[in-house]
Amino acid sequence: MVYHSVFRVERYPDVPHFAPKVAIKAALKAFDVPFTIIRPNYFVQNDARLKDALTKAGTYPMPLGTPGISAVDARDIAEAAAVALTTDGHAGKTYNLNGPEVLSGPKVASIWSDLLGKPVTYPGEDLDAFEAQMRQQSPPGRRSTSG
Repeated sequence: MVYHSVFRVERYPDVPHFAPKVAIKAALKAFDVPFTIIRPNYFVQNDARLKDALTKAGTYPMPLGTPGISAVDARDIAEAAAVALTTDGHAGKTYNLNGPEVLSGPKVASIWSDLLGKPVTYPGEDLDAFEAQMRQQSPPGRRSTSG
């Protein structure tokens, strides 16, 4: 079995969609299921939903911060899972899946600016504004009413 977890999941137990991943890892070990864990970081594909912000507003709104994160392409995640499932030597191992460089919010804005041929700015880490934006984009059944 290949289990898709999250990079550094144990460092962020308060993130709602991370907590179950820690429990699932414990269950895999407790039930002696042969497994490999892949732990990707931020997905390159996350930026696909930013088309309007990038092309109309000229902003890169993801609060990546100035330290940044590394991104990984979903196709690379799929390839890692396929390799773990079809070749020997991966049972019981955990693989962190990260891109080749750390990308800060300003760096990604600069990349998008170059790709689009127009200025794209990084507004910073206004997490309250980002949360409000994400809530507006969530499908109605997935919107949270708690703060």
